[in-house]
Amino acid sequence: MCTHGNSDGFLSQIGGENGDEYISRLEKRISQIPQGNCLCYFNGQLAGQLEMKWHESPNVGYVNLFYLRPEYRGAGFGRMLHDKSIDIFHTLGAGSLLLSVGKKNINAKAFYEKLGWHNLGTRSDKPYADFYEFRI
Repeated sequence: MCTHGNSDGFLSQIGGENGDEYISRLEKRISQIPQGNCLCYFNGQLAGQLEMKWHESPNVGYVNLFYLRPEYRGAGFGRMLHDKSIDIFHTLGAGSLLLSVGKKNINAKAFYEKLGWHNLGTRSDKPYADFYEFRI
């Protein structure tokens, strides 16, 4: 919804009719960076999710997902997820991080830019999204 404005085709986009391919990718990410793939709770309530993996480029981490439920946005939790991702990849020896964000997701883009991420332009494989980079 945040990336495309609707949920049309979501399951097929993430992989498989029931998300099996997504689950397989997530299991692989968890095996590579267990501390970087987690659900985030506040006062016993699910607040968000963080998913990370290594990018194809050497020493570059990739944040697949920073997600906060709407009621937890604007309260500092996004900054906490961001800082956690930086700490994890710094400890693992990464020099920079990448992520992609939908061009229509103005709030996320403003959030990343406020934290020091730099827009690298449109993804060649996904013209609806931009790459962002954060140097550690």
